[in-house]
Amino acid sequence: MNYRHASLISVLLTPIVLHAQQEASTLEELCRRSRFVATARLAEQHETQTSHEARFVASRWWKGERKGDLTFTEAARVHCGSALHGLETGKDYVLFFEARGTRLRVLGGRRGLLLRSKDIEAAIQAMLNTSDPAARARLLAVQLSHEDRRIREDAALALANLPGLEASSPETRKLLLKHLDLEIQARTPSRLDSLLLASSRIDARGSAERAWTLALDERHAERSSLGREVLLRKIGSETTLTTVPMTRARTHRSRLLLLEVLTGTRSPRALPWVEKLLTPKDPVLQREVAISMLTLGSKPRELSKVLGKELVLQAETLRNQRSRKPRLKAIRPR
Repeated sequence: MNYRHASLISVLLTPIVLHAQQEASTLEELCRRSRFVATARLAEQHETQTSHEARFVASRWWKGERKGDLTFTEAARVHCGSALHGLETGKDYVLFFEARGTRLRVLGGRRGLLLRSKDIEAAIQAMLNTSDPAARARLLAVQLSHEDRRIREDAALALANLPGLEASSPETRKLLLKHLDLEIQARTPSRLDSLLLASSRIDARGSAERAWTLALDERHAERSSLGREVLLRKIGSETTLTTVPMTRARTHRSRLLLLEVLTGTRSPRALPWVEKLLTPKDPVLQREVAISMLTLGSKPRELSKVLGKELVLQAETLRNQRSRKPRLKAIRPR
C-alpha cells in the first residue's frame, strides 16, 4: 500500500478508534469488567529487546485479591493496548486487571492503569459500592462536575451507554440536562456527543430540540454533523419531525442544513416541511428541495406541475448521480 494513503487512513480513523477505546475503558466500565482492582506501588521495571516488565506491590485491594507481587509483561514496543510504558518507579498506581493463570493483563490499556490520587480512589470505591442502576446513574451525573478531568469525562462517556439509564430519577435527569446545556454553550466542548446521546435516552423531545440547534449550526461543521446524527439515528423521525425549528432557518445555509435532516428521515411525513422551503429567489435551494421531495416519495409528474419539468429532470439526474455508490480503486504500491 502507498504509505501516503496508509497515513491518511490512519489520520481519519484515529479519532474514531480513540473514542471507541475510551467508551470501553471508562472507570464505570472498568469497575464492572475487571476481576481485580488494586492500588499498588511500581517496585521495579526493566526492558529487553522484546519485552517490557513491571513489578508492583499492592497496598490496597478494591476488588478481588491475589497473594504476592503483581508482575505484568508486554511487548517492548509501544502499541495499541500498551499499559506499562511511561511509568515511574516508586509511584503508586491504581490497576484494573485480569488474570489467566499466572499471567496478568491490564484492562483498557493505559487507561486501565492510573496514577493514584484520593479522588480516583474515592470514585472507584463509590462505583464499586453502587450496583443499583438508578443509583449508579445518579453517581455518574454528580461526577459530571468533578474537578478531576478523567472522572468527569468518563462519567459522560459512561452515561451514554449505561444500562437502565431510562429508569433514572428526575433529579438525575435534571443534572444531566444541565451539563448538556453547559456543553452546548461551551467554546470547546469535550463531552457534547456523549451527553447528547445520554439525554436522547431520557428526554427525546428535549434532546431533539437541542440537537436541532446543533444541526443548524452554520459555523461549526462538527456540531452540525453531531446534531444531525443524533436526530436521525438516535431520536428517530417521529420526534424529529414534531420539533422542526422552521423559524430558525433564515439563511441559505441554515435552510440547506434543515433540508438535509428532513431528507435524512426518509419519511413522507417530512414533505410538508420540505415544501415550506421552496422559494423562487433561491434556485440552488429550489433544486435541492426538488431532490428531497423525489427522495421522500413525490411523483415526478406531479412535481413537474409545481416546479416545472426542466427543474425536476435536473433534480432526478442529480439524485441518481448522488445515489450511486462510489467505486473504490485498488491502491497499487509504487
